Amino acid sequence: MQKSPSLFPRAVKHIDAHPAIEGFSLIEILISLAIAAILVTMAYPSFQQAMLKGRRLEAWAGLQQIQLAQARYRMSHPRYGNLEEIGWHTSSQKKILCFSNQPP
Repeated sequence: MQKSPSLFPRAVKHIDAHPAIEGFSLIEILISLAIAAILVTMAYPSFQQAMLKGRRLEAWAGLQQIQLAQARYRMSHPRYGNLEEIGWHTSSQKKILCFSNQPP
């Protein structure tokens, strides 16, 4: 019995000659990027609020340290001192308060 000729002999020959290449299509990659972008836009405000809360707590702790340093200074002097007198120095580059353990 003789085989009937194929309608697409080249396509069949091409498929048989090369194994199928597996991978992600452009649509699949774009969909996954869109999902990731949506998740990032939902998570960013929470991250931003957490960073702000951390900075506030850091500032509050710094103010409490200054308050304690002022109380220690006031116990031995008749007035409250400025930052240099109580042992705090300002950094001229970044405007950061730095505490030194040296007595005033």
